[in-house]
Amino acid sequence: MTEADEKPPINMTSPDMPSEDKAKDELVNSYAVAKRLLPFLAKRGIPALPKNYRIFYDYLLYTNPALNKAVNGLLDSNAQFNSKLSSSLYDHFYSHEVLDTKALAISQAALDFIAVSNTMEQHIETAMTQASHYHQVLSTTSRQMGEHPSLDELQSFLDELLLETETSLAVGGHFSSQLQEANQTIAALKDEIKNQTTLAKIDELTKLYNRRHLNFEAPLLMAQAAKTGRPLAAIMFDIDKFKLINDNWGHNFGDKVLVICAEIIQKAARSTDVAVRLGGEEFLLLAGGLDAAGAARVAERIRQTLVNTEITVRGQALPVTISGGVAQYRPGENLTALLARADTALYQAKNGGRNQIRVAEEETPDQAAPATDQLITPQGE
Repeated sequence: MTEADEKPPINMTSPDMPSEDKAKDELVNSYAVAKRLLPFLAKRGIPALPKNYRIFYDYLLYTNPALNKAVNGLLDSNAQFNSKLSSSLYDHFYSHEVLDTKALAISQAALDFIAVSNTMEQHIETAMTQASHYHQVLSTTSRQMGEHPSLDELQSFLDELLLETETSLAVGGHFSSQLQEANQTIAALKDEIKNQTTLAKIDELTKLYNRRHLNFEAPLLMAQAAKTGRPLAAIMFDIDKFKLINDNWGHNFGDKVLVICAEIIQKAARSTDVAVRLGGEEFLLLAGGLDAAGAARVAERIRQTLVNTEITVRGQALPVTISGGVAQYRPGENLTALLARADTALYQAKNGGRNQIRVAEEETPDQAAPATDQLITPQGE
């Protein structure tokens, strides 16, 4: 019988728990599983590879019954979980995810932290054992010296006490050194995890947030908007004729255009807004507290700023324009629906001549037909 069969998954959360309590319990659960993970792998001779870490972390949490069934079969047959088998399992069960270098670094940092934690527990246990032993020696010596020993016996007691004191000091000094070392390691790991976590949500070229971070942040903003009644707007941008820019002037210049557009969008964004590169030449600005009209004014300011920005290539100025679509969040809709309406408005801006901003008109809840988009800026090129 495998460990996952012997011990049920650790899950102390309840659907009725407040969100803060759930978050705390999930942290406790994940740490408890992480503590079991390395001994589990070591006991079975399974290498602590990042993919094995992910597979067996989920295995011990029992988040995917199909994964547990497959792993149980492999464990029962004494399969060797080498890199080839790990990759095969990972590709089968996590093909929808991207295990990039950032994720690998975070996984490795987690393993390193657990290793440091386990090592420190061993050092603390050793120090406590030594302290207990020294206390016992002190008590015994004190009792013996109270029994009026001879000078020879007294000398023997003192020699023993001196030896135990030196031993305890040596252990204490070693433990202090280990604590300092562990503290430095933990601080370095903390910085690395913070750095890698930041990189994992930032688009490398434009330094805007990426789609992964949007998927995390958007539901929070939408829930807040639904709760407070404050508006929330999505502005989707697309650089006009970007393929021609790449084809005619090269991808390096195309990257320069992307960076310039991203900088303009970022400067127009407030600290509470979420500026995202969706991919390719598409950008998104998720603006809390702005209704459709307010978001349209921001989008128009971004459009005009780009028009007035001189972008040169090989000594010649190249006009670059952008089109945008605006949609206001409707309580109850998901991110996909919100972006679809903004994208429809963007399509209308493109189809209407580019270099303009369109706003999706509000629909009543029972309307099934697509909204007719409203042109708010004059046509450009």
